[in-house]
Amino acid sequence: MILEDSLVSIRNSTKNERVGAGLLVQPDLILTCAHVVNTALGRPKSNMDRPNLPVSITVHACRSEAFEASIDSNVDAWSPPPASSGPGADLCLRRMRKKPKALPAKLWISDNLISKEYRAGGFPEDWNGDLDISTGNIIGRDEFGLYLLRPKSEALSAYLLQKSHLWNDATRVAGLIYSGFSGAPVEVNGTIVGIITEARAKPTEATAYMIPACTFPDVISGSIIGLEAKKEDGLEFIRQLSQGPSVKETYLVTTALVNDCARHAHTHTDAAGILAKANQKRAEADPQEDRADVSLIEIFMLPNIDNGATAFWHDCMMRACLWGPRMLAAMLVALPEKLFEEEARRDHRNLLKLLLSRYRKEAVVTANAVLE
Repeated sequence: MILEDSLVSIRNSTKNERVGAGLLVQPDLILTCAHVVNTALGRPKSNMDRPNLPVSITVHACRSEAFEASIDSNVDAWSPPPASSGPGADLCLRRMRKKPKALPAKLWISDNLISKEYRAGGFPEDWNGDLDISTGNIIGRDEFGLYLLRPKSEALSAYLLQKSHLWNDATRVAGLIYSGFSGAPVEVNGTIVGIITEARAKPTEATAYMIPACTFPDVISGSIIGLEAKKEDGLEFIRQLSQGPSVKETYLVTTALVNDCARHAHTHTDAAGILAKANQKRAEADPQEDRADVSLIEIFMLPNIDNGATAFWHDCMMRACLWGPRMLAAMLVALPEKLFEEEARRDHRNLLKLLLSRYRKEAVVTANAVLE
């Protein structure tokens, strides 16, 4: 599957011009950047209020038809800009009134995107709505969890030739990601791994930023292959994560998670079985690398085991956070989903998504440039 199969463009409400891109994630559901929707509706790009007006959509696979899409009813269908404000920020889900004859994207959470080759398709603002394709490499990840994309050197060379007046053309050259690419799907090996949110203002820096699929809204997480792997043995999910440092976002260990664990796994036997399973998964995920000198099963011997199931499970979760992302992931994967009701299930998935976006093993690359 290629990105053109699920690619869409977003049009503004006045001049019917393309202002950005998006992708079809379900037969009638579009994902794009929140700031693209703001632009399409004539609002300030940084507007944080949830918009109620529909926007015009063109589906690349059936360009002769006109479509309209309104914001989806799910609570996480709107996450305001900027993308640097947190995992999953600057995203918007739009529900189409009729289904196009196009294929939804195949989404993927990879264990390591750095150094992978990418393809991205967008609609440059000075190309009169025509499609442009950028190819290059994913070179790193910044402190906000956004991936850095760098196009092939040929695109930058062409731009430098243009600036030296060897070409008499005012438009930007092909292959550089810039205005009009926001919301554009990024393809790696035939799957969509994220969407573009911004690019550095100076073309000579030729760097764009991608929101990874692991932070996409929960309503489409069932389409993401990487998270679904945890429903099997979970080892691939666990081995993506580092052993340390400690997970700082302990506020995500919510009351709903703890209470559901306490309610459904309140006996010594239940607790011992889950902790033993978690420890086994952690050890099996990467036996050569994982040399943690403490196991989750040791929590079972803590004094507060007799203070009640709620206190016990809270301590289990907090100590797993202290011992690092891989330990916490092992516990989260080992917890049967049947333990959880709707609120706890959502919190459980959000914590998994945060681990994927913040605590993967590859090194974090910091970008000091000012974004566009």
